[in-house]
Amino acid sequence: MDHREHLGTKFVLWVTSFMNLIEAKTHKMSQKLWIDAIDPRSGLPIRSKAGSSVFVETEDVPPLMPCCSVVTVGCCKIISHNVWKSRCLFGLCVTNAPPSVITEVLAAMAS
Repeated sequence: MDHREHLGTKFVLWVTSFMNLIEAKTHKMSQKLWIDAIDPRSGLPIRSKAGSSVFVETEDVPPLMPCCSVVTVGCCKIISHNVWKSRCLFGLCVTNAPPSVITEVLAAMAS
């Protein structure tokens, strides 16, 4: 397993725990919770049924993250972060959970 694959696996494990904790915190809320993440190794959703297209970081990241840009290296396009350059892996999680719950869960996971 190469380094990028290893980081992708670590992200999927982390974000799965994050999603489970968000769901546990919000299971009694009246609002219908939606949460999913993109597996950076495949570009496909982790929980939802895959659609007809995949998340392509070189197309989808720059509009979402102004601190990143697309750089052409040889025949490939890569994401470059302003600080970490190409030494980064982009992970994406989307939810309608309240920001206070997200902050609480992230703080709990960090401790």
